Amino acid sequence: EFGGRLSEGAVAYPPDRVWGGIPTMAGQMPLLPMACLFPGDPERTYLKTWELNILDTGIGMDFTSALVAGLAQALVVEEDWDEVFQSMLNTDPYAYNEVPWVERRFKRWLGRALEIGRGDYESTAVFFSELENRMEAETWWEAHVPMTITFAILEYADYNPIAAMQLSLEFGRDTDSTAQLMGAFLGAVYGLEIWSEEIREPVERELNVQYGVTVEDLLEVFSGE
Repeated sequence: EFGGRLSEGAVAYPPDRVWGGIPTMAGQMPLLPMACLFPGDPERTYLKTWELNILDTGIGMDFTSALVAGLAQALVVEEDWDEVFQSMLNTDPYAYNEVPWVERRFKRWLGRALEIGRGDYESTAVFFSELENRMEAETWWEAHVPMTITFAILEYADYNPIAAMQLSLEFGRDTDSTAQLMGAFLGAVYGLEIWSEEIREPVERELNVQYGVTVEDLLEVFSGE
């Protein structure tokens, strides 16, 4: 009731008022696992993600759905980042790419991320400064921010997963938002093998101790078995 400001029977506030009208990455946090339900079917993944997304507004809907569609494709390709990128750009059931006079925001920010990552920098500090300056971020949880950080760093790190994850932590800001997206894509593209058994074992053990589930339990949920 927002402190009693809405009386009984009053018209609700408009949805685009959420987050002050800023398209956020809120839907990206819970909906990335949708890719596991439709591996290799990015369009169906996009539409189902959109259908379930009650968290985002505006272009945030397209960002979340496109990213999850890319993950669905990443699950079935052999470490082919170009195919993943093309899947995100070309999966467009609501025709954002065809809107006249304006560029699809997702295309703009994916392109900018890769452009930033391909720059020639004298140091990582200079790269970080360029990344921050060209983000045009009002907040660090806007729809385009985690994906711009993720793909700029991946490009800068030559798609080395461990180096990219380390750099994302060093860049800072809203690191959990970046980590969930970067981790999802690295897991989908490279699989479990990027982590040594020494690193995986305590995580799997504590998952069972603290939450009463195993990795195998989670895989069964997502596979529908």
